Parts: sequence; C-alpha cells; structure tokens
Amino acid sequence: MAMLDARAREVPDRIAYTCLRDGEVESGTLTFGALRERARAVAARLSSLGMRGDHAILLYPQGTDFLVTFFGCLYAGVVTIPASIPGRKKGIEALKRIAADSGAKWILSTRAAIEEVAEAISSDRVLGGLSFLDPAQGGSAAAGWVPSGLDPRGLALVQYTSGSTGLPRGVAVTHANLVENHRQMQASFDHDQTTVIVSWLPMFHDMGLGALLMTVWSGAHCVLMSPGAFIQSPRRWLAAISRYRGTTSLAPDFAYDLCARRIGRAERAGLDLSPWRAAVNGSEPVRASTIERFVQAFAPCGFQRMAFQPGYGLAEATLFVASGHPSEPPVVRHFSIDALARGQAEPMTAALPGGRALVSCGRAWNGTSVIIVGPGTRAECRPGALGEIWVRGESVTAGYWADEGCEETFQAKTADGRGPFLRTGDLGFIEDGHLYVTGRIKDLVLIHGRAHAPQDVEECASASHRAVAAHASAAFSVETDQGDRLVIVQELVRSAIRALDTAEVILAIRKAVFEELGLRPGAVALLMPLTLLRTSSGKIRRRACRQAFLEGSLPTLCVWFESNAASSAAEAEPDAIAEARRANSSLTVRGAEG
Repeated sequence: MAMLDARAREVPDRIAYTCLRDGEVESGTLTFGALRERARAVAARLSSLGMRGDHAILLYPQGTDFLVTFFGCLYAGVVTIPASIPGRKKGIEALKRIAADSGAKWILSTRAAIEEVAEAISSDRVLGGLSFLDPAQGGSAAAGWVPSGLDPRGLALVQYTSGSTGLPRGVAVTHANLVENHRQMQASFDHDQTTVIVSWLPMFHDMGLGALLMTVWSGAHCVLMSPGAFIQSPRRWLAAISRYRGTTSLAPDFAYDLCARRIGRAERAGLDLSPWRAAVNGSEPVRASTIERFVQAFAPCGFQRMAFQPGYGLAEATLFVASGHPSEPPVVRHFSIDALARGQAEPMTAALPGGRALVSCGRAWNGTSVIIVGPGTRAECRPGALGEIWVRGESVTAGYWADEGCEETFQAKTADGRGPFLRTGDLGFIEDGHLYVTGRIKDLVLIHGRAHAPQDVEECASASHRAVAAHASAAFSVETDQGDRLVIVQELVRSAIRALDTAEVILAIRKAVFEELGLRPGAVALLMPLTLLRTSSGKIRRRACRQAFLEGSLPTLCVWFESNAASSAAEAEPDAIAEARRANSSLTVRGAEG
C-alpha cells in the first residue's frame, strides 16, 4: 500500500483507471488520489466492524467498485478472495466451493451487482451463512483513520486457480509475494509512468488482477473493459489500444487469434497499433501460428512483430515467472515431434516435415530460478531434455490455503538437496537459455508407451476441415485393457452446421492426425459451437472433457468410434471406449472400420 500512498502524494490528479462501458464509451475514471481516499474510507468501515484478518469474497463486475474495495481490504488487513459473479446454477456451486474452502466470513459487493443471484445465494446453506456488506455505503469516513502496520509475510489474498486440470485451488498470496512479482514484471515489461495498459481480462483472474496492481506499482494508466465486451467484438480491444495509445496489453493466445480471424480488412482501417510495445501472450500454449497470423493481419496498422512478448506464469508463483523483453523479438524454433515424444528437444529445419514450432517464454527475472527436473528422478535435466518445470524465488507462494498436504508441490528438493522449489506440473525444457513450455504433465496423451503433447493433436484436428473451429479441440487418452486409445473432441463452426457432412469432417480429422503424427484416433466427437469445456481464462479443461466424454454428457452432434470389421463392435472395442459408446447411445453415432 506504500506504492498507492506514494502515487496519491506525488500525482494525486493523474488518472489511474479509465473504464469503458461496452468496451467503447467512457463510464468513469479514477485518479490515484481518489482511489486512495475511497479505499481508505472502505478500510475505515471494515476496521470499524473488526474485520482485520477475516476472509472476504469480492463479487463485483469489471469496474471501479472492485478496485476501491480491493485496495480498501489491503489497507484494512482483510484477506480478499476475488471471484466471478455466478450466472447459473453451476456458478453458484463453484462459488459455494470457494466459500467452503476459503473460510470466508463475508461477501463484499453491491446489491445491484448480485441482484440476479441474490436469492440463490441467500437460500444456499453455505453462502447464505456469510455476512453481506457493501463497504462503500455508510460507516466511517477515512478522516482520522490510522491503518495498522502490515506484515509483509501476512496473507493478502487467496487467489483461486483456473482449474484447467482439476478443481480450482486457493493459492495463499502474501504482501511480499505481490511486491516481488511486480518488481519482476516491471523489469520484464519495462513499465514506468508513461505506460498505458489496456485490459479486458477478468479482475478476479490472476493475470487480470496483475494488470490492475501493475498500474499502481509503475504509476501507469490502465484502460478497462469487460471480457464480454471483448468477446462480442474483439475490435473493441484493439480500438481502445489505438485510441488511448496503449503500450502494454496482456491476453491469452486465443484472444490474438480471435482478432486475426474476426477483424476484417475494412475494420482494421483507422487502427493505429504502433505505440504497442508489449503484446504479452501468457497462456498455454503460445502458438507460433498465432503470432505470425496476427502480425500479418495488423502490420498495416503499425503493429510490430517485436512487440509480441510470450511469457510463462501461474497463480502458485503469484503470476509471473518468465518472459522476454520489449527490446527482443519473439523466439520461435522448430523441434522434432518424434524426439519430443521421447523426451528430447532436437532442433530441426523449419521447412522439414515432422517438426513442431515452439515459442520461447523467455527467461526468469530478478533472482527467480527455473530448472528442469526429470519426472520421478528429482535430478536436474541437461539442456534440451524434457522434464518438469521447477521454480524458486520470492514470488513463489507458500502453498494452497488450508491444505497441509501441499509440501510435495511447494517444498520440493532436488536429488542433491537444492530447494525448496515449486513443482509446476508443467513440462518443458531449456535451450540456449530460453524456457520452452510443451504442456501439462497431467494432460500428456499416452499411446503405446509414448507421450504425445495434446496440443499437437489438437492443432492437427482444428486445421483439418473448414467446418471445425480453430483452437477448439481437446485430445486425451483413455486407458483400456487393450492399450491406450486416443480420443478427440472438436468444436464445429456455427456457419457449417446446416450443411454439415459429419462423415467427411471426421475422416478429415482422422487423416490429418494420422498423416502428421502417425496416430489413429479411437473416437472422435463433434461438438456444438462454443461448448468445449474451458476455464475462465480460456484454457481447455482436457480432464473435464475426458470425464464428460466417458459419461456421455458432452453436447455432441456426432460421435464416431473405431471398430474392427472382423468382429462385432462390442467385442472389438476396449472397455472404456465401449462404455463411452453406450453412454452416448442416444447420440448420432457413425462407426467405420479402423
């Protein structure tokens, strides 16, 4: 909070945040001075209620109310739990799990923000037991309120993970973690008081929250819009960058791809993206094809390839782990797919078949250490060998909230006793000092004893036919008594549904995956548009897709299963595949010989 105090003292009238209604019209601004004054008023109210040390869930739409309450909680020593406002029954269940897991006593929001779900919250046994408070209404003013000192090692917030490989877990983030992580980001992104950040990322997400806090840390100006405004019209994001001369913006890979695909030549006219110095891509995977497609589409608008800044991070390390620098172009190298399946990174010429383009995520900054460790050996790998990514540094958090069994993840030591390290669960390697991330260990597709990256399969499937949606596929393996089988679930594009030839599409997917990777799918499911299971940040939930496929609960339009012409389908299919066929028996199923 010392940084906000300093900004408010030095430049009280400088605009810190500008909010855009529907991503276009200014709906409010907040100066550093006003933010401090309103946040301290909230802190005074919370302190008068004796809330110091309590855990409070923040339920706010994108806007200044969240900012004021979040910083007010930091001043008052209230532990914040940023969360999304639930929109459906599933959202209520997710919020209920967070409330039960985090030990929250309060819900902080406005009546208007949660009006549509207020009854569902109040009638729930868990959520209804929490006290509701709109901290901006009534109570103590900031005048005369004196904040108590904050312990740097004290808990600042509980940040819930996106849940791409399981249920979301609450990461215990301290004030010291936040300070160190923002020091690293400022050095990597080269931020200062001339920086203009444009963000549509959800405020409750670690990357979205990081953009908000970086504004205060570096004295920047942040322009905000809602995720919905961006999804409805991706041009709004780039138009805001053009209008406010944005220098930094953070987004997952799919956002850049969406812009390149949906913003036509006529809509690009008038966009000036030349001030954009740090186009941070912080998702898994960062695709080389997305970089090239975006550059080709928006170079006429002044966008420079040098601006792309791929990075790597995770909530367990507060947010940021590694990245390049605005002075460096993105590094893309090709590696043998066959060698990667064997756990080795063998560089190859880009023009040769059988290669996979991987994008460097840069390097760690300011004392953070990243090593690659052999799975099951705890021995550090030599350069170019694949292994689990381990991270050590001051921004690595102590663990998950109220989880006493997480030492294996957060306190890992190498075979020679070095540590403690955070085991990320991500697979990657280091080549020429650059960190390359190849995927999640839990997501690896195991076929005939060899590990294949699901991203390779998904990229083949998503590019196989004009009727399938780009980057909207999930690949996973199913263990059976007859060996591991590959399953692919693939979204379709809406415009192709009416005249869809399912047999043609499935054949195209199978052919592409076999010709590119030498893999034969055991099943292929075609999904309705926008139904692939994803996290709030757009990551594919492959394990959830696998479970839903086996249960028959995916919104599939058509499912194809491999069968053997020499025997009946029931006799030929491995148990898990046969179970899935039975679970999907009410759906359109097309069988074919292997």
